[in-house]
Formats: sequence, structure tokens, C-alpha cells
Amino acid sequence: MTKGVSLTTLVVIIHNVFLLPPFAVSQKSTQDLVEMPRYQVAQSALNDQKLFRPTPQEREAINKLLDMKPRPKTFNEADVTYLKALLNKAAWLGIERRIMHKIWSEVTGKPWGASDGNNPKLPESMQ
Repeated sequence: MTKGVSLTTLVVIIHNVFLLPPFAVSQKSTQDLVEMPRYQVAQSALNDQKLFRPTPQEREAINKLLDMKPRPKTFNEADVTYLKALLNKAAWLGIERRIMHKIWSEVTGKPWGASDGNNPKLPESMQ
């Protein structure tokens, strides 16, 4: 009888050895999936608070937007005022840079950094 009990115990132990690691791994990966969006939001918030020196291409793009005649209907006076203020700043916050890129995308119909040769790709810290 002890031989049968120890064989059963051995089967249970072997079964648990093979069963528990995948459960622990799946538990960990589920936890990672929950934490990943939180991490991305935190990183995005940190990037929005960093200071960036605008590139010459970004300043040139602002000048092109301000000189555009006729202006699209989506490009209103508030945008013009905002871009003029950005043009005079030595450093931009990450959120200001993102807003400028969004305005560029809306007005021109091309995303910032499109491969038309005029604009550089986004710096890695902004992607």
C-alpha cells in the first residue's frame, strides 16, 4: 500500500511540476500586459514634459504653415497665434512639438516625417 501511495504522490508531484510553471508564466505575462499600457502612458507623459530644441526643419515647416495662402478651414487664427509663439521659443516642450506635428499633419494631409524628402523623421525620443 505504501508503494501505491508513493506512486500516486509521485504522479501528483510530476503533474504539478509540469502544470504550475505555465500557470506562473501566464500569470506573469498577463500582469505584464496590464502594466504595459501604464508604462507607455507614463513614458508619454515624461516625453511631454521634456524640453527639445526645435530642428531647422520644424522652424521651416512653421514658416510654411504661416505663409500658406489660402489657409485651410481647419487652420484657424488660434493655430496661427500658437505657431507664431512657438517660432519665437528657443526650446519646446514635448507636447508643443507633438501639437506642431499634428497641425502640420492636418493642414498638409501628410504625417510629419513622411518620406517626401522635406521633413526628417521623428527623433527616437518622440516615437
